Amino acid sequence: MIMAARVACQANFSKYFSLVKAIKRRGSRAAVGWESKMRIAIMGTYRCGSSAVAKSISQLGVHLGAPFFGDYFESDSLSALLRQWWNEPEFRETVARDERITQLRHWIEDYEESLAPLETDGISAYTNEEKETEKQSHDGSEIVCGAKHPLLSLSASDIEAAWGKGVRYIWVRRELKDTIESLKRLNWWQDCERIQSELYEAAERFVLSRTNDGTTFIVDFDQLQADPLAVIGRVSDFLGLRSSKEKIESACRHIRRSTSQRTEIAGNRQRPTFVDQVRIAATMISGNSESMVKDAIETVIDYVDEVVLIDTGISDATERLISEVAGDRLRVTKRVWDNDFAGMRNAALIEAQASGCNWSLTIDTDERVNWGGCGPDQLRRRLLESEKAKTFMVAAQDGSYAKERLIRVPTSLHWAGRTHEALIGAAADERPVLPGVTFWELPKSTSQMEHKLKRDLTILREEVCDKPNNARWWYFLGQTLAALGQHEGAVEALDRCANLRQWSEQSAWASFMAAKSLSELGRFGEAVERCGMGLACDPEYPELAWMAAWCEYRAGRLRNAIAWSQMSIAIGHAEGTCEGADRVGFRNLVGWYEGPLDVLRFAFRRQGRNSEADRVESRYQVAKAIRIKKYGA
Repeated sequence: MIMAARVACQANFSKYFSLVKAIKRRGSRAAVGWESKMRIAIMGTYRCGSSAVAKSISQLGVHLGAPFFGDYFESDSLSALLRQWWNEPEFRETVARDERITQLRHWIEDYEESLAPLETDGISAYTNEEKETEKQSHDGSEIVCGAKHPLLSLSASDIEAAWGKGVRYIWVRRELKDTIESLKRLNWWQDCERIQSELYEAAERFVLSRTNDGTTFIVDFDQLQADPLAVIGRVSDFLGLRSSKEKIESACRHIRRSTSQRTEIAGNRQRPTFVDQVRIAATMISGNSESMVKDAIETVIDYVDEVVLIDTGISDATERLISEVAGDRLRVTKRVWDNDFAGMRNAALIEAQASGCNWSLTIDTDERVNWGGCGPDQLRRRLLESEKAKTFMVAAQDGSYAKERLIRVPTSLHWAGRTHEALIGAAADERPVLPGVTFWELPKSTSQMEHKLKRDLTILREEVCDKPNNARWWYFLGQTLAALGQHEGAVEALDRCANLRQWSEQSAWASFMAAKSLSELGRFGEAVERCGMGLACDPEYPELAWMAAWCEYRAGRLRNAIAWSQMSIAIGHAEGTCEGADRVGFRNLVGWYEGPLDVLRFAFRRQGRNSEADRVESRYQVAKAIRIKKYGA
């Protein structure tokens, strides 16, 4: 066992330590002292001096989860969560408290684990130099972590529930009128008075409710500027940091400079005026779509500066209806339809850039965007601050997949594929999912769906002839044939896709789809074989074991159905090892959660094991509720 771990470590060092950290995390909250461990939360309004305090205590050895760019000592990941929860700057609660607490707990666990030296079998993830630096920065004591952000004022009560009773709260208090005037000068938002007042009152309310328990400390902004050594010294004592006088003096040097000038410059560099820096063009490809196009544009018009319409042969009222919504923001380019969606989308990206915009928002005529808690200003800020992102994915409302929705222009990315087009060229960390935002499509009538499928079928048959070694086209050909009820052809195409083994996730899902078509044909044994082949491609697909269980059940092989169900549950998302994992595509959410429990309860009942079936029934209801809560019905 030890030798196997060593071999795995040598073969893939980073994956080995990721596994170690995952194992540690399972027991981290059960460890003695986790709930009482000291953690720091720094809160206040915007422009109150909290960044100055954060910088000082970070130099005294406190980790705040921040990249420390400029003078904004805030964690990017935590900032994103807070803005989503409170719909900044509206400060409207968009995420339930229980979910906020869970996410806060995961954030602090992940951050603390990222700082803890990993040592196993004599192998360390830290160099000797890094370990020595870590030891010196904390005077040999336990690593202290925390966070600073104005929106923590709204989540102060969540923090204790998430991080335990050892949290120490620092409220940096500045005269409200001064913070309002300072925020106005940055021109971030119109409603500065309300924003600052709500944050001030929330922090004040929380601190006043905790004045007698020794967990809160108020830093007065005027005192901080007048005598930073004394104030930061008291903060150090409050936190028990045992900092020397020399260390405190070093940590206070930046405060002696003009705070307003320093933060003003940092603010202008990091967060320029949104309108000047972020311009968004909605791009749409359309023929005759008068029955649906207006609602599509209305769902995005408040978020965009331009609307680019690629006219592929409009002869009805489509353009007029778009113009009624977009007004002088509408730009129309005519192109002859040539059965090439990728070509049209690439042309739209060029037009978006030509319109003077630096982001393109793709919207189809039958799509509607649900922005959730993400307002126009919040979206622009996210785009402005996400320097690495080349595109943002947006999830479908039913959670089945996600697609590229916002694309930075000019771009090195390009669309490929005459149908089922894909955006090519972005690495995984360059295409994050935009949190809290979803989209949905209007349901198509039977005739509309048949027309689309037959159009796609013609293109896909040409693609597999031209590119027989491209698994992608075999997959979509199989999917289209299955949707048309041509399951024999679907199985053949999906097998070709899986056997090419070009992408493990795609091969696994092609096997799932082939099994589904085989089950429609009543060929249950072959369907189970495909499920096994798919699991060999990627063992983290509970849907495959669920499909095998369902096929065995339909074939009357109940013992096999029970075994496959239990395997699916073991690698599933409700009770199994994949809990918390995510895939943006190639997924069946019922298979992730309650599906295998559904098969299991019926298999038990058919065997007469009613008490066991009753117990599984309650687990089934819990798993289903988890799915609905997370992804909707």
